[in-house]
Amino acid sequence: QLSGYLKDPSLDEIIAREAPGWPVQSGQTARQAEQGLVRRSGKEWDGIHSKFNRRLCWPLVRCLSKTPITPNLVTFSGLPLGMLSGYWFARGYWGAYAVGALLYFATVLVDEIDGMLARTTFRESAFGCWLESFVDYATYVPLFGGMTLGLTRQFGNRWMGLGILLLFGTAMTCLVAVRHR
Repeated sequence: QLSGYLKDPSLDEIIAREAPGWPVQSGQTARQAEQGLVRRSGKEWDGIHSKFNRRLCWPLVRCLSKTPITPNLVTFSGLPLGMLSGYWFARGYWGAYAVGALLYFATVLVDEIDGMLARTTFRESAFGCWLESFVDYATYVPLFGGMTLGLTRQFGNRWMGLGILLLFGTAMTCLVAVRHR
């Protein structure tokens, strides 16, 4: 019955891209296979920034893949980094903005690492996808709140209204996106 289905001329032939594979016959080929798996742990549609960030994350993902640390635990670690980033932005001077930006960049890298780790260790899940989205949006609140407070401290109240609108928009986007996922 299956052979008849496969030979049905009315069906379009679908040619799938061949999945990569690496023969492992020694310690060296095992390392090469591991490197290849980590390098292919991104998504094809990612842009130039994600590809750059992914290269920064490769060594850490290789190390984490050999530990019991789960992708969801990595996802959660982005939340305190986002809160620290917001705290530094709220200080309201140039040096604090630089520290806040660096901490937020670390949050972006953690966001990259959790997905790469999930794909590399074959631990992708619907809950992990939802959690990752939720934590992403949850980090925007202290980030934008901190920016609002910092700019208000530095330049006065005219920034407060824009910040409140930004936070409201972020909250609404978070609700819609998390509910959709």
